[in-house]
Amino acid sequence: MPETLPTLTEFFVGLAGFSAVIVALAGARFTAVPIDRFRVLGLLYTTLGGGLLSVTPGVLADAGLAPAAIWPVSSGLFAAFGVTLTVWSLRQRAGMALSVRRHLSRAVWVFGTGGAALLALTHALNALGWPAPPSSRLHAPSLVYLLVLGSILFIRMLTNRPYDEDGSEP
Repeated sequence: MPETLPTLTEFFVGLAGFSAVIVALAGARFTAVPIDRFRVLGLLYTTLGGGLLSVTPGVLADAGLAPAAIWPVSSGLFAAFGVTLTVWSLRQRAGMALSVRRHLSRAVWVFGTGGAALLALTHALNALGWPAPPSSRLHAPSLVYLLVLGSILFIRMLTNRPYDEDGSEP
């Protein structure tokens, strides 16, 4: 089991906790503005999903799963998460008005959605044992990617608010 997983879990929990505090202090304005709602939900998906995926190998080991089966199962779950995150992101963006979409950063969009799709593909291949037997080599770097994505969404949620306080465009 990679030794970095408990540390990554703590980072995910901390980021999710700070985000929840900020959203609670901000009140209804974060849920009333479509771009903020998108960022908050994306942040929650990445932090909570990453946190759960970081403890999955340990839970599987504690449940008595054979060591050779832990990484294919963990990668399969990671692949399913990557597909879910990609589809959610595409559907959310498609449902946004053009006036809202123009406030999305193209670079962050490609990093987030493209990265989630790449996660899904690489973990699906790892789970299937291609090109080598399934291993833990993708797990920690994939979790770091989710942590970076969550951090970017957190920073953008705080600093990139293209709306006035009442939720209307300036």
